[in-house]
Amino acid sequence: MPNSERNFRSHYDEKVGFRGVEEKKSLDLILADVPVDLEKLQNFCLRLAVPGINRSTVWRILLGILPVYTTSQENVWKCRSTQIEDLQRGLKVTRKLGTDTITNLTLIWLLNTNRLKYDVLGQLAEPECKDFAMICGALAQILEHDTEVIWVGMKLHEFLKKHAADRKSIKECLLKLLMEDDQLAEHLESTGILDELVASPVLSCGLAPILSPALLSRLWDKVIGGSFKVMLYTLAAFLVSDRIKPVVIQVSSWAELLQFLSSMTEVEQENVLSHGIDVWEVDGCPLIPGTLAPHLPTNQGAHNAAESTSIAPDELSTIDHRLSREINIIM
Repeated sequence: MPNSERNFRSHYDEKVGFRGVEEKKSLDLILADVPVDLEKLQNFCLRLAVPGINRSTVWRILLGILPVYTTSQENVWKCRSTQIEDLQRGLKVTRKLGTDTITNLTLIWLLNTNRLKYDVLGQLAEPECKDFAMICGALAQILEHDTEVIWVGMKLHEFLKKHAADRKSIKECLLKLLMEDDQLAEHLESTGILDELVASPVLSCGLAPILSPALLSRLWDKVIGGSFKVMLYTLAAFLVSDRIKPVVIQVSSWAELLQFLSSMTEVEQENVLSHGIDVWEVDGCPLIPGTLAPHLPTNQGAHNAAESTSIAPDELSTIDHRLSREINIIM
């Protein structure tokens, strides 16, 4: 079948609801490997959309929550679940749990990391706790069980927090992505909106303040696959879109702009997200702003490294990184 015909058919199938049949088969083969090849799984997430039925398993393996050996996954998950149940029981005995699920998950996270304070209400108002709660709030609408939400939330928050702290590289990357529109870049710089954006929690929350959970799952496939940078491409796509650019030029603060972005319809957001991901893919699916991952000598070396470290997203960049090459960005 010619490529053009195949592409048209795939696009049509997605529109009418038959998404990723061939991709599902490929993913099933990857997950059936013993042990699971983390490099292949990472590349799948970076290149394709993860089917909803497999998303929880894929995310947990890539985040190091489940082992790569399928025969051990059930027992490991039982231990993970028991750990959360014990923490929950302790909070219940001390009467710290309430009726709000996301608040309870945040308290479990704080207790698990030995940071729970006596002043619970004051601690929950801290920025980092708000970030974690926002991530879990979105995950609760993507994943089925609270135990999955808390474990994925903990690992994802750790990854996002680490790379969102590199504000200089993030700002430089965004300016490169906006380089063709001097007026827009100058306005964002002169008004301080760009600095406010970089310092805001929007990146440490994985764009949860902007995108709906249905779209976040698609974006977070790439993030958990190892790419923090895909979020910067998505933000740039929002800023330069014909629908949003006139608003960007008029506003004088990031808070105003964020309010507008979050009020867009899901269809509008999906169009912008698709454009951002398309440009990111054309640029080679870069992973982390401002850094180059070191090459491992061979694919086997990358595979062995993945097995031995129970890889998390921030470590995935050490795998043979043909997808993470830095380039001169031209939009």
